[in-house]
Amino acid sequence: MINSKKAICTASPFKRAWDGLIKYYTHKTSGLRHIYVGLRTSADKAISICDTAKTVAPDLLRIVSLDPVLSFLVQHLYYKFYPNSNQDYVSFERIIIALHLNTVKNIVLQAAETSYANLTEIGMDQEKFWKHSVATAIFAKLLAKERGVKQENLQEYWTAALIHDIGKFAQAAQGLLVNIDADYSESGHAKAGAEYAKACGLPDSLCAIMSEHHSLKLSKAAYAPIKLDLLYNTIAANYLANKAGFSCKSKKGDKQKTIKKLPPVVLSALNLTQKTGNEIFVKIKIEFDEQFKKIERFILDKSTLEKTTEIMEAR
Repeated sequence: MINSKKAICTASPFKRAWDGLIKYYTHKTSGLRHIYVGLRTSADKAISICDTAKTVAPDLLRIVSLDPVLSFLVQHLYYKFYPNSNQDYVSFERIIIALHLNTVKNIVLQAAETSYANLTEIGMDQEKFWKHSVATAIFAKLLAKERGVKQENLQEYWTAALIHDIGKFAQAAQGLLVNIDADYSESGHAKAGAEYAKACGLPDSLCAIMSEHHSLKLSKAAYAPIKLDLLYNTIAANYLANKAGFSCKSKKGDKQKTIKKLPPVVLSALNLTQKTGNEIFVKIKIEFDEQFKKIERFILDKSTLEKTTEIMEAR
């Protein structure tokens, strides 16, 4: 027969350590309320998923991986708590495990609620921004898969493409976002995104994607190492998203323009020509359409909107 008192005593050090870890993260993140703001486009879904004790990791993982701002936010949290990590890409699964489900859930919920409460008007078309970001991510993953990138690396290609334009959000939401001290209003969104990502502790490999996804001046790149295949794949996916009608115009004053065709250096690096590139676009466009519609239905599900309205009215 097991001595229950002894069992409790034996387990208590582990319980105390776990409770201490939760208190640490709760303390660390408690001051972030109303500093972060999420995209209004996906706020309803985030609130619906996170405002319950029944939230499970796959649900949280899905909403985070479908929102460029939430994706950026949880990566910032991870590198804030683990500044001495290997400074390489970390999957969202590992981030949720490292930070604990409830910590990530609460921060996502806070960001969504801040957006939902309309504490400020963000000077950008949030729905266009979301659609362009998700479309670029879908194309990036499909293109990488078509080119033979290993399955275990596809999420990195997705994430890089999803947050490549975060500088546009940093410019529009300036004053609400933590770590923004500089004035990005006159900077190009690529530079603004890279500087903001660097200030938030994201790996230089991701900062380089944001910095160089338009300029291609790799000899003058401020961030190293640059994962060339990741960069060129993101540039191609950005092009395909625009070609498919999911463009996201920069705010006034941003001089960087949408490319009319893929630069030869990108095509060469990806072992493509304009012709084969167009053939791949036609091939993956059907799967893209199916995936985008599924994601849009998930984010904009009417039952979610009704549930969110009830939640917010009860507060």
